[in-house]
Amino acid sequence: MKLLSSHIKPGARRIQCLCMVKQSIAFKNPDGSIVIFICNLNDQDIQTIITLDNQEQEITLPGSSLISFKVY
Repeated sequence: MKLLSSHIKPGARRIQCLCMVKQSIAFKNPDGSIVIFICNLNDQDIQTIITLDNQEQEITLPGSSLISFKVY
């Protein structure tokens, strides 16, 4: 929970995040920053593509991980 609350600010809104991994969620903070959380429940690394504002980014998710990143 600390991971989420350290990035999601009061007043943030959930936004759509297109990702091939079903365990993903994104929020837009009041300052305009976007925070994305993605969970890989598999034991193996997986590659996925995230689409946000019509821009695609390919990333590799380590096995059994929860990653977060912030976009300004």
